[in-house]
Amino acid sequence: MTNERALRLKTIAAQWLVAVAVSLSLLLALARALGGLDVDTAASRAAILLKDAGGTDKVIEEADRLLDKFRPEHPDWLSAFDLQDFPALKNLGGRVAIREDSPTRVQILIPGHSQGYSINVYDKDATTKHKRRPDERELVDSRLFVTR
Repeated sequence: MTNERALRLKTIAAQWLVAVAVSLSLLLALARALGGLDVDTAASRAAILLKDAGGTDKVIEEADRLLDKFRPEHPDWLSAFDLQDFPALKNLGGRVAIREDSPTRVQILIPGHSQGYSINVYDKDATTKHKRRPDERELVDSRLFVTR
């Protein structure tokens, strides 16, 4: 095989790989747009989950106790063992973490590829209040938010 032919085959292969990558990216974006969960629907689903777990007051109370128990030293993601004294948080069915953002929050990730979302309970003792982002809905005054 000549060098010129080998170079041409490599060029065609590279172009093909780029075309496949672009196509996959477009398909994923289209799938998210068509089947993805908007923040209002996520907030509605979260409200149902929160009610079934004991209500927003119970979830906020447990998040406050969780912060008191594990702060300042805490694992990134809390295990089922860590959550044994926090049944409402555990019953939400997601992974739970303490995030040291500003302000500190308990984050519960509700799984689902294009249907997933986060429930965030912000620290009651925070010196700064959380400012709502466009991809969030506030469920309880400055404390509990749903993020898509």
